[in-house]
Amino acid sequence: MARIAQLGFEYSHPHQNGVPASSSSLSTTEVVPEQSVSDFFPQDSDFHDLDGPLEGLPAERSQFVEAYDSCSEAFPGGKTFMDAYKEDQFAAERQQNPHYPFASADEWGFASWLLCSQLSLAAIDLLLSLNLVTEANSTLVSYWEAAQIASRGATLWAALVMHTNDTPASYQMTYATVCNKTSLHAYLLLALLPICKFVHKESRVLSLLQDCLLHQALDVILSPLKVTASVGIMMNDPVGNLRYCFIPLASWITDTPEESLLSVTSPKVSHVTTAASKQFGNNFRHPSHTGELTLTAINTVCAQYPPLDFKHFLKAIKQFGLNGVIEPFWKGWALSDPSEFLTPEPLHHFHCMFWDHDAKWCIAAVRAAELDFCFSVLQVAVGYCGFLEGILKLKQVTGHDHCAVQHYIVGVITGAIPPNFLIAICTLTDFRYLAQATSFTDESIGKVAGVLQEFHDHKKAILCAEAWMGKNGPILSWNIPKLKLLQSIVPSI
Repeated sequence: MARIAQLGFEYSHPHQNGVPASSSSLSTTEVVPEQSVSDFFPQDSDFHDLDGPLEGLPAERSQFVEAYDSCSEAFPGGKTFMDAYKEDQFAAERQQNPHYPFASADEWGFASWLLCSQLSLAAIDLLLSLNLVTEANSTLVSYWEAAQIASRGATLWAALVMHTNDTPASYQMTYATVCNKTSLHAYLLLALLPICKFVHKESRVLSLLQDCLLHQALDVILSPLKVTASVGIMMNDPVGNLRYCFIPLASWITDTPEESLLSVTSPKVSHVTTAASKQFGNNFRHPSHTGELTLTAINTVCAQYPPLDFKHFLKAIKQFGLNGVIEPFWKGWALSDPSEFLTPEPLHHFHCMFWDHDAKWCIAAVRAAELDFCFSVLQVAVGYCGFLEGILKLKQVTGHDHCAVQHYIVGVITGAIPPNFLIAICTLTDFRYLAQATSFTDESIGKVAGVLQEFHDHKKAILCAEAWMGKNGPILSWNIPKLKLLQSIVPSI
């Protein structure tokens, strides 16, 4: 198979070696080499006939192939992981020592423990530098040396689910899965995205330049995946057969502000529907804000004003609810639309919304001191989290804490607020619970939609109680982007 060279990423067919996949750091200043369709499209040398299914698959693999209408085709020529593992460049060393490159099973066990421990990389390097370790003639190497070894023959695996995370440092991280706990080793770091500071007098222009840089960097990084979504690529399945695969962007998991940035929409409009901020409280879902609508609006404004005419261009693009980026990274990505891949997810759109809004409403209605007292006297059941000092003094609140508070909130506020207020809070809690089911039926989906409608039927009680407080007093509108996003939960299922 042809190799894919992109900004430090290297793709090689699993035939070539059995070294586990890894990725190297990226630089957004490097030049992207030109690519052709032949770099991705399967060649005649890869298999005998692409027009029809091949006969003569190995007997041990043919038993895994199930034929049905419109099923994907399997082609011979690939290798399983174990086949490649037994034939890679280290196979000879493993004949005598199965734990190679470690000297023994004990050293492998020690390295495995370090990998799964809570120690930082700096602490691990410090541990390995101790005399007790070095005098034992250990063959263990530091994380950085191991990373260099693993990078030989590194393979770029396409990411169907993307995740971005803001950090206080001068870069953002892009992951290939949703898990963001380093010690679990459950994600693949794809890139470090720079956050640059531009010199300009107007803040809105500075924001626009930063947004444009982010989309340009993402477009460079993800260009191999965009090509494979259009022309496909041959990949091995678990039993060693070749499959002709296409790779659309299925989901991008991030918080609401970042979703607006990725969809190039203004924070004052919905990033997945055509609803404006004054319509966020409506009890129905507005039409989807598709990528085609966004690109059409961009072309319309660009025909009137050049993008470098910031004053007039930004004023005109604002009327369409866009932020001014004219080349979004998802442009030209086949089968991928921001209204579909910007999917709701529990952490930000359920639990964070509860903490930012539901909990604040309850605190304002019940009063802070009384609510904290009620939490402090609760009898905590085994296996559940308790709040002996209340919830107002919590620091570094995590999603686990959000879930724990939701276990008790309905019982704590019962009797201290009007009945309709209680129903509104209870139905939102029920909605979040039902929407996290592992599987759905038509009946369960109807229940999810029903409890959300019941919230809208009783939400007026929250405003009547003046429970939603702003800097200048009670807020009498429903300008909550996450609330509008709840209308997209059922369609996303």
